[in-house]
Amino acid sequence: MDTNQSDAQFQAFLARLLAQPEPAAWGEKQQIELDMARALSTRMLRVAEHLQTDASDTDGWLTLYRYGRALDFILSSLASCREIQPRTLRTIMKLARFEVNVNYPE
Repeated sequence: MDTNQSDAQFQAFLARLLAQPEPAAWGEKQQIELDMARALSTRMLRVAEHLQTDASDTDGWLTLYRYGRALDFILSSLASCREIQPRTLRTIMKLARFEVNVNYPE
């Protein structure tokens, strides 16, 4: 077998191994979910900044916990490409006392 041919075959094999699959495009619903997660994280930052000045604010800690749980659910679902049922997300956001994006499907 020719050395150049072996090199070419090895390079082709290596290229196939290293080829990254094309990421799936996110739909409008997933984009809205990501936007809600971004809004949640922004609110969490504000609450955390408030807690730096008033660490005894139990309500603030509970709010931070609720937001964190909702954010964890959204991001873990998006990262694992699981479909989030709109009713489920609406319930979680209601429990977290956070508003749902008006464009989010019913």
